[in-house]
Amino acid sequence: MNFFTIWADTSQSHEAERSFKRLRTRMAHVQNSEEKLETTRLHYIQVVKAFESALQLLNKR
Repeated sequence: MNFFTIWADTSQSHEAERSFKRLRTRMAHVQNSEEKLETTRLHYIQVVKAFESALQLLNKR
């Protein structure tokens, strides 16, 4: 019975460690995705500003 208890505790600890690693991996993936999305958003804002500036130059003529 002692052997089974030790085995059960060990597997539970191992599974908790694996779950923690999966959680860290998922958090890193989400953070990376959010950073890429923010970079894309800032790029599109700059593109829109460039088009607005070009339209203003064309309307002045």
